[in-house]
Amino acid sequence: MAQNVEALNTTPAPSLSQRRIFLYWLPLAASWLLMASEMPYVNAMLARISEAERMIAAFGVVAAISITIESPVINLLSTSTAKARNRQHYLVLRRFTIHLMILTTIVHILMGFTPLFDLVIVQLMRVPETLIEPIRLGLQLMIPWSAAIAWRRFIQGILIRYGKTRYVGQGTIVRLVGSVGVATLAAFSGLFSGVEVGTLALSVGVIFEAVYAHWVSRATLKEHFGPQAEQRDLPDLSYNGLVRFHTPLAATSTLFLFTYPLIGAALARSPNPEINLAAWPVLNGLLFYSRAPGMALPEVVIALHEEKDSRNALWTFSLRMSLVVIGLLLLVVFTPLSDFYFKDMIGVNDTLAGLAKTGAQLGILLPIFMAWMSYYRGTLTAKGNTLPVTLGMIVDLIVLITVLTIGVSIQMPGITMAVLAVTLSMGADALTLFISNRRLLQRCKMKFETLISVNELQTQSGNKEWVIVDCRFSLDDTEYGRKAYLQAHIPGAVYAHLDEDLSGQIIPGKTSRHPLPSIDEFVDKLSNWGIDENVQVVVYDDLSGAYAARLWWMLRWLGHNAVAVLDGGWAAWQAAKFDTVSGEEGNQPRTFSPSLQDELAADADKVLGVLLDPNYVVVDSRGPERYRGDEEPIDPVAGHIPGAVNLPYAGNVNETGFKTPDELRGRFASLLEKHAAENLIFYCGSGVTAAHNALAVLHAGLGEAKIYPGSWSEWITDDSRPIKTGEEDA
Repeated sequence: MAQNVEALNTTPAPSLSQRRIFLYWLPLAASWLLMASEMPYVNAMLARISEAERMIAAFGVVAAISITIESPVINLLSTSTAKARNRQHYLVLRRFTIHLMILTTIVHILMGFTPLFDLVIVQLMRVPETLIEPIRLGLQLMIPWSAAIAWRRFIQGILIRYGKTRYVGQGTIVRLVGSVGVATLAAFSGLFSGVEVGTLALSVGVIFEAVYAHWVSRATLKEHFGPQAEQRDLPDLSYNGLVRFHTPLAATSTLFLFTYPLIGAALARSPNPEINLAAWPVLNGLLFYSRAPGMALPEVVIALHEEKDSRNALWTFSLRMSLVVIGLLLLVVFTPLSDFYFKDMIGVNDTLAGLAKTGAQLGILLPIFMAWMSYYRGTLTAKGNTLPVTLGMIVDLIVLITVLTIGVSIQMPGITMAVLAVTLSMGADALTLFISNRRLLQRCKMKFETLISVNELQTQSGNKEWVIVDCRFSLDDTEYGRKAYLQAHIPGAVYAHLDEDLSGQIIPGKTSRHPLPSIDEFVDKLSNWGIDENVQVVVYDDLSGAYAARLWWMLRWLGHNAVAVLDGGWAAWQAAKFDTVSGEEGNQPRTFSPSLQDELAADADKVLGVLLDPNYVVVDSRGPERYRGDEEPIDPVAGHIPGAVNLPYAGNVNETGFKTPDELRGRFASLLEKHAAENLIFYCGSGVTAAHNALAVLHAGLGEAKIYPGSWSEWITDDSRPIKTGEEDA
């Protein structure tokens, strides 16, 4: 055990920096900004064609309907970023994407060539009669749109997942070359109507981008998902599980994009409907620019959320970025730059420019609401909690409909009504997501039962309801831990010695090297350390929890579940440069009341009785050399308990601390295919590091396993107990 423990003494990775977030975000933000340039440019070309106002209005409706149809595929970017982890996941994602491509294409066809068009456009939206036929033609030309977007977002999510964000920005340039080129040539040729120019430009652009994304992703797909690629050991992703994960995100996109036809319908009922319908896409182009930087955040949050100290770093970046964007928007809409943008760049007349400028001034808060929404959506999605995202969008839609209904009833100016509705609804969405995320964090703060980060612990400095216990120890120098504690430790921590505090009296030939102490003696120690049922306990060592997990398990064994191991331990605390103190410390004594959870422990007779029981599996937590009996540096007899499988506890951690829950689920997946967690019995050399595996299983969300506290050093004290060396038979 000593050799394995020493192998875990690693230096934690540095905290997530603002620079790293910026470099990850920049290509994605550039992509959104470039996309934001597409619609204004197309509108600028339409403004130079005959019947400009009519064509811009019709094209705006076509774009709104088409974006609504493609809404189920929009968040494929987030789904792909979150779920593309190995070949099996990739194949399920690809099949799911193809199904979405087929479904949305069918809806496009139905919308352009069946009576569904009349139901939506004529009866529900009540667009002016002069716009009906141009809209019909535009929808027919947009048929390839959704399928192309679905494929490129699926591929781009994978590129983001594996740090290839630059290809996303490059793909957008390719898209713009296609759309801008088609729009320019078609507009100046004089052979096409305005709607034909706009829809052909958009369709060609996304097809170009999808083809480019597929081309540049070939090496990444082969490296991570090819038949010969090294695969991460993770549980399989089921098709139904993927549907459950993506459906709330798809519903969110669908609900959000219904805002476009809803706004269009409200503008069609406002005073001067044709002018307002023409001004809205011009204004929305600028508002899209202001929201675009925030729209790049969800995938950044998903991709980086597992890095050290990511939550505060990502939030800080989101806030700073949104304030910069608001400053730029203020500069544009309250200075002569607004006339330059609307009149000179876009080329609209004074009437449309005036309406768009007023709307932009009213929408000055949209960038910060967008950033907040995106940050919280990314955070919740990364945690697999996608339902609150849909809830936020439902609130968004309710507020939007309410404001639009009131606006139409009192005949509010169309652009004012639209911007007010979008701003209030987006603010309500951001607030809903904030509340959902806060509740999630509060639930987490109420009780830590597996791991806790150094940042989370540092926020509780001085909290009298928290007790910190230093468990540093060395088998080679049993006084090492005490000396290290007295020299420097986390403020407020008390010290627990493995031999003196966490073990009982050794009886040669009968007990293990670290037998459990008597319950009464241990309860007295806990009480003197200031622990009772109201206290959150945090335990740490300098070896990735190898010793701290012993106290973690003992507290759970006595019914105290509010105990967590410090992820990264002492090294992580030092790396974060948090305060340390020297000397011995203590806490005000309390009265610990045990509630023995006897089912968490298995004695030698229990282990012996289940060796032939297919419902149980015994797991050796030592290194493979000791398991096979190739070497035994500590105990007098080498080998393992017959039938036991080998899963060294060291595999639960990497260079920064414990692996992610997904990675741990993958590690234990083979054991749990046929066995419940409570039927796993972990043992090691003396009952210390077996608790590390039990901790990993619980942190992975797989349930509560048992440990055999006596372990190998107790097992071998009875000659009648069987012993095996070498590997187990397959």
